[in-house]
Amino acid sequence: MAMTFEAVQSYMRKDVKGVNLTLVIHPDDVPEGQKAVSQAGLLCREKSFWAFLGVFTEEEAVKELKARLDIISRSELANNKIAREGFRELVNEFNRSY
Repeated sequence: MAMTFEAVQSYMRKDVKGVNLTLVIHPDDVPEGQKAVSQAGLLCREKSFWAFLGVFTEEEAVKELKARLDIISRSELANNKIAREGFRELVNEFNRSY
């Protein structure tokens, strides 16, 4: 998959393996699937999201989220459009619950 984005060089160093380059990409340029993966990771660390899911720990939140979206790993949100749409609906429901 080819994609176009703008980035700013943040860090560069050389080691025995070669040159390591770190880039900073504006959030609007990050692919939608990667945004969902990141957001899922952040939400599963929030106690308010735990309460929304009816669980008491981060591990239980991860397990419940995967069960609700019928996925094995949150990383599937990057490429699974159906799961990503379900995640968006769940996030919207969570946001409305406040």
